[in-house]
Amino acid sequence: MITVRYKGTAVANAAVYIKKGALTNPGLSPDQYDWTAITASDGRVTLTGVKPDNYFLHARAYIASESRYAEGDDSLIVRQRFRQNIYDVTIETH
Repeated sequence: MITVRYKGTAVANAAVYIKKGALTNPGLSPDQYDWTAITASDGRVTLTGVKPDNYFLHARAYIASESRYAEGDDSLIVRQRFRQNIYDVTIETH
């Protein structure tokens, strides 16, 4: 599960861009990422079927009260296990 927050508050409709095989910002435009997910009203998105690998996560959210976009990054290493992998990642945007 990925949660996008701005100043501690969950952000709905934030775009989360996911790049497989990277742990640092690859400097790509949004259309060059492997997946894009949009957060629900609670600021969360759940991904299923994610294979073991390194993933770079970039979030971009429009902050209406400030009339601007906020962005933030994180990375995740998904390991192969014999049980379900459950990760909870929070991306703080600035």
